[in-house]
Amino acid sequence: MVSKQSLSFLSSQQAFKDFLSSLKSLVKDRFISNPAIVYIKSSDHQLTCEKSGIEFNVKILESLGAKPSATKETFSTGEKKDNPFLPPFEEGQFITDLLSEHRMIFNKYCVCDEHVLVITKEFESQLVPLCVEDFKNALMVCKALEAMLFFNCGYNSGASIPHKHMQVIPYKGFQGYCLPIEEAAKRHYQTLPTRAASFELPAFSNIKHQFLSLKEAGISFFTEEIEMENPEELLTSQATILQQAYTKTLEDLGYSGKSESRHDDYNLILMREFLLIVMRRQEGVKHSDDPKKNIMVNSLGYAGTIAVKNVESLEYLRELGPITVLEAIAKPKVI
Repeated sequence: MVSKQSLSFLSSQQAFKDFLSSLKSLVKDRFISNPAIVYIKSSDHQLTCEKSGIEFNVKILESLGAKPSATKETFSTGEKKDNPFLPPFEEGQFITDLLSEHRMIFNKYCVCDEHVLVITKEFESQLVPLCVEDFKNALMVCKALEAMLFFNCGYNSGASIPHKHMQVIPYKGFQGYCLPIEEAAKRHYQTLPTRAASFELPAFSNIKHQFLSLKEAGISFFTEEIEMENPEELLTSQATILQQAYTKTLEDLGYSGKSESRHDDYNLILMREFLLIVMRRQEGVKHSDDPKKNIMVNSLGYAGTIAVKNVESLEYLRELGPITVLEAIAKPKVI
């Protein structure tokens, strides 16, 4: 059991590699037949955008069970009662303590295998910007699980719990072990005459967003073998670079939130090669006549994976087009 870790696993390169390997095995072993997890069955469908050629993966969720939904009041008041991210946890939900004031638990409602959450041990609002310690744990867990990470900030971003948490899903949980938007970003980035760290995706031309090339920003933690004399120093350095780049990207996008009382909602997606931030204005697209056709979107939608509740909402998504839906719920790009 990897629990209540000291910093001993950061003492050497081999100790750190062993820790990452044990973390991966722990998640894999405990996910199987876990009593805390409600596995949501889904069927996969593909929707291709004619203009961009991007093929979105759409999942029809067969049952959402008793999954809770957020309200604007939950986020505006910082409601802490009935917090599922504080002990005591359901049997099987807790995985391990991580660095600093963080721990890892299983996501209760899973569509993808081994979906985990990196959470703060004490209540901290989901509206508070990510800090270096958040990114240290994010990088470490993503490296261990060969995963992507996303962060829904605010009610309009698709967040459902006001307690600060980052969500991590291994790439093996996605069709083709890849994300459609990440693949589109790679293709576009290779065509740019100069490789700047920040860029925009043409398919998102009406969306207020920004991509960051991790390599150009100096972050090689995901893609390269770990060769280090001091793992703790490297992890802190890489997390600091990432946190500074994240902060600058938010500023470039006009982010106004430095506190819970004054903030903008956004989605953050950390992928193998890129960081993507999208500014949000509403949680989804609602059909004027038929609520069954409503389409709610969190960060995964901007990675190219959209979950819908039924065939009716799938057909409405097909009618509108995925990019049109993503444009409708994001803040528009101002030229």
